[in-house]
Amino acid sequence: MLTDEQHTARSQGVGASEVSALWGIHPYMTAYQLWAVKTGQIEKPDLSDNEFVWWGHAMEEPIAQWYMKETGKELIVPHGTYFCKKEPRLLCHPDRVVLGQPRLVEIKTAQYNPDKWGAESSDEAPYEYILQCQAQMACAPAATAVDLVVMFRNVFKCQIYTIKRDDALIKTIIDKVRDFWEVNVEGKIAPELQNMDDVKMYYPSNTKDDCIEADQTILSSLEVLEEAKKLEKDLKQTKATHQKIICEKIGQHSGVKHEDYILATWKADKNGKRTLRIK
Repeated sequence: MLTDEQHTARSQGVGASEVSALWGIHPYMTAYQLWAVKTGQIEKPDLSDNEFVWWGHAMEEPIAQWYMKETGKELIVPHGTYFCKKEPRLLCHPDRVVLGQPRLVEIKTAQYNPDKWGAESSDEAPYEYILQCQAQMACAPAATAVDLVVMFRNVFKCQIYTIKRDDALIKTIIDKVRDFWEVNVEGKIAPELQNMDDVKMYYPSNTKDDCIEADQTILSSLEVLEEAKKLEKDLKQTKATHQKIICEKIGQHSGVKHEDYILATWKADKNGKRTLRIK
């Protein structure tokens, strides 16, 4: 959990956990939204009610304790903010530092998906995490690796991935942060809009009552959207059919698994409503 001082520091630069927004792969923020936050146009999204974020904060210390038990290494909680010497507007707040070693520790909770996560001890992790770890090493030049410690909620298992220092990628991160800050933040030039949320933020209301004339780009997009609507209808029916099959099979049970991997759950919430969740 960041302190008020750390939040203030982050507002003056790009944090390691925010870097992936510049690649368009941040789970909660686009480059445009990051720009809007850094230029003071909007507040940073409040994720305190986000279940995944809550679990991440709640489980940080137990996961750190597990890491020390498994590895025999002692961890310390770093204080203050780490700034990159080559680009001070890149900064980070590592979760832990291995005592007496040039190694950082980043703690996460996540859903296990074999398509995204490789073997334990490898560096086969989602790219947004790799970018965060490399950005942390950019801010801690003595660090040669980051141990990415992940607790997978759906299989209730912890694994350690080792992200080794990649100076070429670090240089790319530094250059991208510098360009973003100088061109977009200081230059007051908005990054390219990435999705509909960006468009709605950029054009919050219509100030003109007239209609524009459709060009070929709009006509082509409308044609694609019409086809997409038909496909969506077919997919909706297919989805409903297979949800019915799965739920009938689950019956009064809470879910379905294959070996040790939970494939889907069908559980009731506090109001008694059951929801099928595909893992």
